[in-house]
Amino acid sequence: MVEDGGSLRPQGYALLGRAPSLGSRARGAGVGLLPALRGRGLGRRLLAFAADRAHAAGLDSVEFLAEPERLPWYLGMGFEPDREEWTLLAEATGSAALAAPEAQLELPRGEAPLWTWTPQCWDRTPARQRGALRLELRETQLELRAWFSREGQAILIHRVELDTPPDTPSAVIVAALDALRARWPAPTPLLLYPCPAGSTASAPPWSRALVAANWRVAQRSTVVRIRLVPDRLCALRSY
Repeated sequence: MVEDGGSLRPQGYALLGRAPSLGSRARGAGVGLLPALRGRGLGRRLLAFAADRAHAAGLDSVEFLAEPERLPWYLGMGFEPDREEWTLLAEATGSAALAAPEAQLELPRGEAPLWTWTPQCWDRTPARQRGALRLELRETQLELRAWFSREGQAILIHRVELDTPPDTPSAVIVAALDALRARWPAPTPLLLYPCPAGSTASAPPWSRALVAANWRVAQRSTVVRIRLVPDRLCALRSY
């Protein structure tokens, strides 16, 4: 907020939230300022304020999702890179006549899926925009379950479950997601976010296999984190 003619007007933001699935850390959606106010240290002050609020709430760290062009700024504020994430994009391959009916599936909590986003994002999505599918994959005799939301013209996949052991070949997983793509009319965009970056050693093999097949990396981001300990908080206030 800045004073303008005796009144306070919003000129920037620092979006920060907490959820049970995040444990003792807070997750920020971003920091932004109007162009005319950049370069004055106000972004740092917003970060310091958000970190102080998180610390007062009993949290022990704060993380933000940094796009490549913003990563140096966060690192300069004392944040450290934690992990890389991709947003994967593919086009649906089906037709309106083939679209599967939506199943009434509750979003599971705490189980180990093939891939998932935070449950709180699902909870905040209006019920009329979300749905679920249950597919029987005949070739492999597997069942795929997917939870999704409609975001404009795109389909955002929130969670995917596939009854397979951890050492399942990537080709089986790619084929299962290809079957999922066939349940919406082409060329509806399908998004997987956040997906473990296939460029990292800890990423599951199937994330690299998807990119090698028909999915592409629409966005590359780095999760940056700062521990909310006294020396880090003091440094953040004084950068």
